[in-house]
Amino acid sequence: MACETRAIEKVFYPALCLAVVALGCAAERPGSAQDAWARGLVLHMAVAETEGEEVAERAVDEFGEALDAGVEPLISWGDAWSWGPEDEHSYGARTLLYEVAVREDPSLRIGWSHLALVRLAQQDALHERAVAKLKELDPANALPWYIEAAIAEDEGDIARAYALVRKGNDCATCTHYAPPYPKDAHVRYPDLEPYASLGVAGEPVPASALSYLARHQFWMDLMWVGNELRPLAQGLMREGGEFREKGDHGSAIAYNNAALRLGLHVTGMQPADETSYLVGIAIAMSAFDELKRAYEAGGSRPDPERMHEFEQAFHAIRESLAGWMDARNAEAERERMRRVLLGESTIDEEWKHVSAILREIDRLRGEGTGPPAGLVPVGDA
Repeated sequence: MACETRAIEKVFYPALCLAVVALGCAAERPGSAQDAWARGLVLHMAVAETEGEEVAERAVDEFGEALDAGVEPLISWGDAWSWGPEDEHSYGARTLLYEVAVREDPSLRIGWSHLALVRLAQQDALHERAVAKLKELDPANALPWYIEAAIAEDEGDIARAYALVRKGNDCATCTHYAPPYPKDAHVRYPDLEPYASLGVAGEPVPASALSYLARHQFWMDLMWVGNELRPLAQGLMREGGEFREKGDHGSAIAYNNAALRLGLHVTGMQPADETSYLVGIAIAMSAFDELKRAYEAGGSRPDPERMHEFEQAFHAIRESLAGWMDARNAEAERERMRRVLLGESTIDEEWKHVSAILREIDRLRGEGTGPPAGLVPVGDA
């Protein structure tokens, strides 16, 4: 993506300097601004396919025009950098755009969430402020607690990581927020890849497809779910294993149950996406196996009915996942993409083909009525 970075670099800083001025003006052409925002999203996906400098410049120009629509296009503009190389310039560009967005709207939760994730590697004052602000704006959200826990685990402070995970596990929701997208745009797909080969060039772009394109931009930050939460859960399970070896079965059960609840919470992350489902399921199944070992080593068992429920559910999930993976191929993925781009389906509806998995996960989580309990009462671990 070097060409994309060079192209955006040419226009990024002058355009950003004009951003606050543009946001302070009344939108004179809301329809046009919405259309520009939509064209930016559509063109940016084409950049990923064509690696064309001209297409990249057009996408950035459209995002700049879209600022008349308000603060939200800044989020889309920042997310566009997630497909570029993760160098200091890319981090700086994304950070500046998100900072402008939250400066204009301090209650913009998705802006603070994005800042917390994009500055995770730096762990600087801006990152700390973003995490704190996210807790303030959405106290029921587990995500900021998990972010802090991941940092603590990476620093080797597993006891603090465990305490923070428990706080997150007790939150009612786990949310990374759906990226904004234009809902009143009237544009058509250009004769560029991937649209041409999918047979949608020239077709109208429905709002549901714009929602997908906006979420597709944010995939790099969603990779944090796997890159950070999986090692966090593994750290908890490793510590649980050490407690088991020492004969501290109560602590072993507590740490592994915390990892299990973490995994179940991640499977319910909203908005739903493939990454969080698969990572959450993998964490939950591994933690459940470790939890069983901890109970067996201590000569005790939890509620046998609950244990049986988990065993049945995870057996069904493994079978469903195997069938789902076997059915995935390039042609099927292209057809799925075509349906989504034409508005014949949505990315959420595409999850119906793994409905058996979702049904089992919802059952284990308590049908979404609150934080998942795991195998130990919520107040105990």
